[in-house]
Amino acid sequence: MRRLALLSFVLAAACGIFHRDNFHEAQQLVDSVVQRYPDIVRLTIHATPSGESACRVIASTNAARLGTSSDPEDLDALRTGEPVVLEEPDGLDVTVPVLPLDGKHTAVVGVTLSKPVDTVKGIERAKHIAKAIADAARSQPIPLW
Repeated sequence: MRRLALLSFVLAAACGIFHRDNFHEAQQLVDSVVQRYPDIVRLTIHATPSGESACRVIASTNAARLGTSSDPEDLDALRTGEPVVLEEPDGLDVTVPVLPLDGKHTAVVGVTLSKPVDTVKGIERAKHIAKAIADAARSQPIPLW
């Protein structure tokens, strides 16, 4: 009987029935990318975890944001497939859609850089950083979310 209960639990977990709150690998990815780019003020991955219907923060340099709902600009970038750029007093916030699948993006990476001298170059830098996240996520043996 115990074996059956354990097997049921393992199968349910493998199928994504249980709500996943820990995206350790995604957080490690964020932490490693931030170390390579000293001009990053904030870095966040927004995605809809397997088995869920809402996009939320799964990894971030801002621990208070983990698990919270994605902001409207993040959802806009996900929906349109186009980056969303917000000028902040001390930085440039660029939300970049990544990891397309079947014609739709599956995640967005929010990159806030310290105020660049040139906004266009800042946007290109944010896209480069988001691509680094996407490439690393794509190379993992299992999906990160």
